[in-house]
Amino acid sequence: MTKALRDPQPEIKSFSLSESQGQLVILRNISFSSICEHHLLPFIGKIDIIYEVGDEKKIIGLSKLIRLVNYYSSKPQIQERLVNEIADAIMRSDASPKGVVVAARGIHICVYARGVKDREAKFFTYAVRGTLESREIKEEVLKSVIHGKKKTGINL
Repeated sequence: MTKALRDPQPEIKSFSLSESQGQLVILRNISFSSICEHHLLPFIGKIDIIYEVGDEKKIIGLSKLIRLVNYYSSKPQIQERLVNEIADAIMRSDASPKGVVVAARGIHICVYARGVKDREAKFFTYAVRGTLESREIKEEVLKSVIHGKKKTGINL
């Protein structure tokens, strides 16, 4: 559960596309588990990644995105930083996406089992970069969090 403290970030391998105009790539429901750096208790959840293919027309291998989530979640962490680190790594990759959204839904054992002991609380965070930083995209992400899959086109 602390592998990222010892190992380097995995390589983010990209592949060329012949055509791509405004194409979005969406990978949903990537499972993660991490350790809360404040309480040293686990938190678990799902991460969704959306990115817009860049001008170089490169896509990232799906397994590489999952490895990236696994890497950044395998150290004492907070969920707010987790989504930021993943988004920044994708933006820095040689795929050069135009924009990225990384959204996480988590259950924190520190809330579930100690303190307030709320077994229903779910924690949502997201990081938005590049062309996907528009107000409309942010509103869609928030609608998805508030209304679930029923009311939005993005359905995070």
